Amino acid sequence: WAGRYKEAVISFTRAAEAGVQSGEAWFYTGYCDAKVGLYPEALEAYREALEIDPNDAKVFHYQGEAYSHLGRHLEAIEACKKALSLAPDIAGAYSVLGLSYAKLGRSVEAIEAFKQAIRIEPDDAETYYDLGVTYGELGRHLEAMEAFKQAIRANPDYAEAHYNLGVAAGELGRHEDAIDAFRQAIRINPNMMEAYYRLRVAYSALGLYAEAVETCKQAIRIMPDDPLAHYDLGTAYEQVGRYLEAAEAYQQAIRLKPDYVEAYRNMGSAYAELGRHEEAIEAFKQALRLDPDDPGPHADLGLSYNELGRYDQAIAACKQALRIVPDYAQAHVGLGMAYEGLGRYEEAIEAYQQAIRVKPDYASAYLNLGMAYEGLGRYQEAIDVYKQAIQIQPDDAMAHFGLGISYNELGRYEEAVDAFKQTVRIESDYTDAYLNLGIAYGELERYQEAIDAFKQTVDLDPGKAGAHYGLGLSYLSLGDKSLALEEYKILKNLDKNLANELFDRIYK
Repeated sequence: WAGRYKEAVISFTRAAEAGVQSGEAWFYTGYCDAKVGLYPEALEAYREALEIDPNDAKVFHYQGEAYSHLGRHLEAIEACKKALSLAPDIAGAYSVLGLSYAKLGRSVEAIEAFKQAIRIEPDDAETYYDLGVTYGELGRHLEAMEAFKQAIRANPDYAEAHYNLGVAAGELGRHEDAIDAFRQAIRINPNMMEAYYRLRVAYSALGLYAEAVETCKQAIRIMPDDPLAHYDLGTAYEQVGRYLEAAEAYQQAIRLKPDYVEAYRNMGSAYAELGRHEEAIEAFKQALRLDPDDPGPHADLGLSYNELGRYDQAIAACKQALRIVPDYAQAHVGLGMAYEGLGRYEEAIEAYQQAIRVKPDYASAYLNLGMAYEGLGRYQEAIDVYKQAIQIQPDDAMAHFGLGISYNELGRYEEAVDAFKQTVRIESDYTDAYLNLGIAYGELERYQEAIDAFKQTVDLDPGKAGAHYGLGLSYLSLGDKSLALEEYKILKNLDKNLANELFDRIYK
């Protein structure tokens, strides 16, 4: 088609050069120029046409279209308005007017122009599509959905309309509708990679993680050399806790795109989740070599240094993140953890408080602040912040556990029991929660319940010396010296000091 348009341009140009003073000839010269992307030449031809006939509405319409393609939107608007003043029912002029208004951020005027175009041509899929995009930019997603549906009614195989219908549905939290729309887009255009990405997000939002992983694999089968597809697969694996496979997917993304900063960072996070902090550190450093001013990898680096007990390096990394972005909450938490690791609890408290100031709903900051207060023996303050952490994140097992520890330290054993019960309800294999639950029951002289809790501890960790010691004391409190002696025999191989202490209790 491009070749035939060029032939037409040559024919019309020759006619004009031969002295044929025809506005139509100049119009079609411009029209053909525009069809092959020669918009400046098209504008020159339209100017010649208007010199001959200054009242030709269609020339103004296509002049506006050419201006729009060149990003000269104010001139496009002026030309389309002239066209419509001469011929009020040119739907295409309203459509170009709408697009130019939209490009200038004049969305309300754009919507009105698109509606006028639809009034004239009610089956124009493109105009419905443009209307939907404009509604979406205004956050009017329900109206956007309706416009995209109309575009699809006019053109059922309009892949972009299906895709944007899914985007609008997702913005409204209608993830099932989004999934249907993205699947339709992929059916029509299997190479639409952004549809696979959005489909994965929609599946993940519904907790359908297996489907999310399969969607990413499907995208890779279609486009095996697309780094984003591998990156997205890594994200999907991370969501289901398959961190090794996530790291491998990010490595593939990096192989295809060696400067993929986000892939290095996420690979580091996956290694950190696996406890492979040396590899995590190397990945974060690679991300920083590519973008040294990104605060994220600096903060992530600090967290991995903390896990390795390299607190001075953690402090340096977190401070670097904070030099770049002073209100980076994660970096404040990482800094607090490093101070806490060094026993500098007051500085840790200050860092966690800074994190909370920046991000008041940061549950992890409250959790760590509680632990710092514990380190200073300020148990009531610890209780207060653990409760705030739980209010933000009710199923945070560590916050309930910390609450129980602080209650135990204050002798508030009934409340400690409740806190530890909540802990094991959330995380049924939380060994230390069962151990401390047993201790709280023992303090309340509820020895059988203490025995049950200590047995749960031993079932999870047979080598937990404190649980065997607690069992021995509980049996002794119930008058069963023989069972207490059995625990003493076990303790001799686990902790001689506790074994001797239990022996003294048995025979005092």
